[in-house]
Amino acid sequence: MSVIRDFAPLTLRGAFVKASFDAVHAVFRDEWSKGVGRVKYTPQRTLADTFRALDPITDPALLHVVIATRNPAWVAVYSNADDDDALIGLGANLGHAVRFECLPGAKVSFNHYVRTDWSDAGLYRAKERIIELVRVGSKWRFTTHGPTLPFESRASYRRAKIGQRFTPRMLFAYLDKLGLQPLEDRFFVVNARRPALVIAYPVPRRPDWVNADGTAARWKRQAEWIAETDWNAALEAQWDGPRR
Repeated sequence: MSVIRDFAPLTLRGAFVKASFDAVHAVFRDEWSKGVGRVKYTPQRTLADTFRALDPITDPALLHVVIATRNPAWVAVYSNADDDDALIGLGANLGHAVRFECLPGAKVSFNHYVRTDWSDAGLYRAKERIIELVRVGSKWRFTTHGPTLPFESRASYRRAKIGQRFTPRMLFAYLDKLGLQPLEDRFFVVNARRPALVIAYPVPRRPDWVNADGTAARWKRQAEWIAETDWNAALEAQWDGPRR
């Protein structure tokens, strides 16, 4: 049994920050929790309980989880919010972050962010590399932005089939080049000595996501699609891109 596979697609969308666990925690505690009310911090001592805390995806409350990894240079951060800018915003605060997303048959994206300069006024410069393959209706759209990284398979970006220009295999190979293995349970360190941290905010992910009765509105249809999809099978089927 694989926790990462069992909790997909929640586990197929997240970020890694090149910083210590305590430094990441401090950003959430000292900077991002101000002015939002009482923020709840809950330790989790197993990987399964950590990702279970993000489920169901329709919960309107904003949640983040911070997890140590076996690569001491990197800390994992996951969210229950779609396209959560906070995940890459950690790069602006701490200097280096990578965000990834893999929804087989729908979206594969890689965002590598390195802060290059910082001023006392809070202004900064950064090098950002974005690679994204998104299905729009019946067609695929492939885009890139920023300077190419040394390990990229640039020849793949010229493939005739757009849906094969950036595949799940390529995404996770790029992450592996950075020393990151988000598909492997053993890559994450969650135990009694180093529990993961679940951060719950007393605010909805976005106001337009919530109905008057407090239930999630915007993501109901997507949540149904997520629940009905066999993500293990989808990932295997789309590993090298769609056949057509």
